[in-house]
Amino acid sequence: MLTSKKGAIGRVLGHHPAVDPKRSDIEGRLDTLVARMATMAIDATAEHRPSQTIEPKVRRPSLLGDLLDKLESDVDDRFSVEHTLGEGGMGIVHLAEQVALGRKVAIKTLRAEVTGTAPIQKVLQEAWITGYLEHPNVVPVYDIARGEDGRPVIVLKRIEGDSLDTLLVDPARLKRKHSVDDPFEWALRVTIQVCQALAHAHQRGILHRDVKAENVMVGSHGEVYLLDWGIAVAMEDDGTGRFPLAAEATAVAGTPCYMAPEMLGGEHPNLGPWTDVYLVGSMLFEICTGRPPHDGKTLLEIMQAVLRSPPPIPEGVPDELKVILERALDADPAARFENIDQLRLALEGFLRHRGSRQLAERADESATAMEAAISKKDDDGAEVAFVEARFGYRAALELWTDNPEAKARLRSATETMLRHALAQGNPESAGRILATAEGIDRGLEKQVIEARRAAARKQAELAALEEDLDEERGRRTRAFIALVLSSVWVAVPFLVPHYFAESSSNPRNLVLFTFGVIVMSSGLFYWARESMMATRINRTLAGGLMATMTTQLMMTLVGWHFGMDSATIRTLWLVLFMLAILWTMASVTTAFWPSALGYGLAAALGAMYPEWVNEAIGTANAVLLVNMMAANRALGIVRDGIEKRREQRRSERA
Repeated sequence: MLTSKKGAIGRVLGHHPAVDPKRSDIEGRLDTLVARMATMAIDATAEHRPSQTIEPKVRRPSLLGDLLDKLESDVDDRFSVEHTLGEGGMGIVHLAEQVALGRKVAIKTLRAEVTGTAPIQKVLQEAWITGYLEHPNVVPVYDIARGEDGRPVIVLKRIEGDSLDTLLVDPARLKRKHSVDDPFEWALRVTIQVCQALAHAHQRGILHRDVKAENVMVGSHGEVYLLDWGIAVAMEDDGTGRFPLAAEATAVAGTPCYMAPEMLGGEHPNLGPWTDVYLVGSMLFEICTGRPPHDGKTLLEIMQAVLRSPPPIPEGVPDELKVILERALDADPAARFENIDQLRLALEGFLRHRGSRQLAERADESATAMEAAISKKDDDGAEVAFVEARFGYRAALELWTDNPEAKARLRSATETMLRHALAQGNPESAGRILATAEGIDRGLEKQVIEARRAAARKQAELAALEEDLDEERGRRTRAFIALVLSSVWVAVPFLVPHYFAESSSNPRNLVLFTFGVIVMSSGLFYWARESMMATRINRTLAGGLMATMTTQLMMTLVGWHFGMDSATIRTLWLVLFMLAILWTMASVTTAFWPSALGYGLAAALGAMYPEWVNEAIGTANAVLLVNMMAANRALGIVRDGIEKRREQRRSERA
């Protein structure tokens, strides 16, 4: 059957040694493999089911008798067998109840027609290895006993669930039983748990050699178990003789469509943790593509595919995962991941990055909504959408700090919002955005800073102007000075009329009176200078009064020079004060209209009846006194109302 191996291999490979040295090397290795397999009664050119495990012959069965003698044989007393759960090539698994504990267990025995010591050795070795590996992702072995026929009975934890390969091809079942919305991510997380089981096994010196989706069981509560340690080997001899050794695994063993090149056997096998790394890579390949990495109609074609590792990765596999697959499936063990933990960490990193990308993609939707709101001049909508986008991008960066897409899109969205805030004349909003942003364009950042400084300067100017226009400041001081001066102006014409009467022939008294008022006013203003210079209204009133009194003094001196009588000069005073009050109404407040009217009427009365000018002056001054007190109070009331409305607006905004 295998006598013309050379020609068959050449036809399979399309052999052109002069053109492709790698093909020549593969052909040579296949020649050796086919010859070795012939001694094992394996036909490499016959059709073969790629997912069927090739099991090696059992070696070193010499300890079997001693070990069996040590096993208890009261299985029937301790376990009540109910029905069959499943059957394999050599074994059969029953559901049973462990009487002492009242729990359901699985009991694995050899089929009745299976004879010889090799199958017994094999089932015991698998039980010993599985029991040796106490790990949450390895099915616990409760006991090993002897049945009535003297052959071993393996008592295992009962697992209710489905194999991974069954769930991968039936998303509806996966959704129904495990509420999975993302089968791809779920399968990768199952693979990570398989890596954890293998890491424990490697730490204890055991290689699995048959990792595939078919051998991964997912329990009803989502628990993951790596099954079928039937061809597992130990990397070191523990001296008990219980475990087959990797150093003696010279035969082809494993599942062909998943095999690593070193699993094809040889006199000096190069098996190690890197072998299981390759097998996990093969399972990942199947998760990503829906098919195993190696395929062929015959075992020879499959072996050809194995030797050509790594297999080509189809389009559609994410670039980061493609790199992981190519490294895990490298034909050179030294080029693969250093250990299974490195592969696990790479997968966890990919999942973080994938989750980060998904969050960034959702944030993109908010960023698009923000831009649409800006174009529609919907400021509130733009701000809400920006906050959502920024939150999404930051969440993506928390999962993966170096996510380049999330960084770039967050920066772009932030810069867009900053420009919008500046365009809307809202530098404070731009400043708040900038305060929590990173990597912003330096020119834009400078614009925001300059806009905030300009706004701060304008705000300071407005605050200074508001303070300067504050009618409340100095209100009591104004009232006191007005009371003092008005009292003098009212009292003198009424209480000392003879003083002004004497000035009819000598206006000197009018000059002295006016000068005295100027001195008194100057003294009062100097005493209250801090208050009177603090606001515009105080400065205006003080300046207006001093200008009026100075004008009155000059007017009196001019009238005296030209020989005017006292009544005429005092009548002109009334006209001057009427004009001064009108100026005050124009520059400060219209509340002084009664005073302007009073001085106008008094001037008219003085002009018509000079003998009544003193009384006219006193009456007009009295009106001014009352008017000033009322106006000062009115200013305070207005101020209180303004403050109350401001406080109400602040509360509403809060």
